Amino acid sequence: ESDGETISNVMIEDQTNAGRVKFNKIMADSGQMFTTENRRFFVMNLFNGTQYQEPGTVGDRKNDKYPFIRTNFGSWTKVWDMKEFEMVSSDKDRFAGNRSFLSMNQLRANIDSLQQVMESGKQAIADDLLLNLKRQPVKPRAPTINRDSLERVRQIRQQAEAKAKGIKSAVLRKQEMEAANAKPVRKLQVEQAPLNKPLGEYGSFLETFPQADRAKLMKDGFLRARSGISSVETRKAQIENRRTEYVKTGYELYIKYSFALVCFIFLFIGAPMGAIIRKGGFGYPILVSIIFFVTFIMLTIMCRKLAESYIMTPFWAAMVPCLTLIPVGAFLTRKAMNDSQMFSTDRLDRFLRRMRERFNKQKAAEPA
Repeated sequence: ESDGETISNVMIEDQTNAGRVKFNKIMADSGQMFTTENRRFFVMNLFNGTQYQEPGTVGDRKNDKYPFIRTNFGSWTKVWDMKEFEMVSSDKDRFAGNRSFLSMNQLRANIDSLQQVMESGKQAIADDLLLNLKRQPVKPRAPTINRDSLERVRQIRQQAEAKAKGIKSAVLRKQEMEAANAKPVRKLQVEQAPLNKPLGEYGSFLETFPQADRAKLMKDGFLRARSGISSVETRKAQIENRRTEYVKTGYELYIKYSFALVCFIFLFIGAPMGAIIRKGGFGYPILVSIIFFVTFIMLTIMCRKLAESYIMTPFWAAMVPCLTLIPVGAFLTRKAMNDSQMFSTDRLDRFLRRMRERFNKQKAAEPA
């Protein structure tokens, strides 16, 4: 009504308990709705109405039947807290790690981190296999050396040369004292299985061991093999997940360059269209430009899928749509500079007009 509070012919459908109540509707002839003086609560008063309810079935009592409830009232009041209507801002840290919200420097840092994690994962697989097989690497890894500046290296060398004489004498004295106090080292006693015949006559390596130890050796070997396979599969899955993240992060980085480049390419596609087609308004030039834009979007989606399938690198997946449209823009720009009419629609209009006239003649010649 005009007072801003009175309402009439009210119908409210309550869906707060949709899982437990099939149907809950309130109808009233009139009512009032207003906020309290402190603006903290919203109040609705309804008069001369009816509430209709149909309870739902929950759990194992789905086959039970419940009566349809109808309640008449002369006055019905509902109070809402105004805080329920306030807009709650999203947590800023919730999407902080999303690739789409990261800057280019952050994307580059993530790419480097993912690459290092993948390399360390591959090396961890090799280390686990060598540990399980009790072997030493054929080519041990070179120790990681921090690359200092030449000036720092020169200073260290000078300090080392200055202390070399004193250190040499101290080391010699220490070695002499250790040699005097050293205890004789006992050799390891390795139990060897007796071989009753040459190795070439054994059917398998297992036969070289005593019969009583073969079952234990086989069980231990199976356990080590299962443990090694499980470790390799786990690390392989981790590396695969990092690889997928690496491709998506790299594509997100290069697609930023691609979108910036395609803006200039579309400038050299859309601008010559008006000069070549020579149709006023938002007509054929916009239509042709939209076709090229849809082509670019389709190429972008296709290349992104190829990159995620490891068929293309992230760089080429982001740049192929732009490289595809560059020749088109160059061609259209050259034709517009030469005042070409190759895309004139006059021929198409004449052809359509001729076909329309022929169709009308055939329709008129048909007997009624």
